[in-house]
Amino acid sequence: MFSEGTGKFYVPKGLDFAGKTGTSESFLDTNNDGKVDTATISSSFAGFYPSEDPKFSIVVITRMYLIKMVKLMHSTSELVK
Repeated sequence: MFSEGTGKFYVPKGLDFAGKTGTSESFLDTNNDGKVDTATISSSFAGFYPSEDPKFSIVVITRMYLIKMVKLMHSTSELVK
């Protein structure tokens, strides 16, 4: 049940809903040149209702491309000079 965590603000009081969030960081080779060039953050949520005898469930996954790593490495090398 959502009695703690950030989810408690999104579920109406008295609604017996349960769920869990997650976050992961990944690194991708977006142009298939064998070099990692993009960092991503994936966020997920899995929940069910009612928590004692579930009848409904939901899973949401989002991915956000954070930064092109080539630009980051170039910016960092400029700082070092």
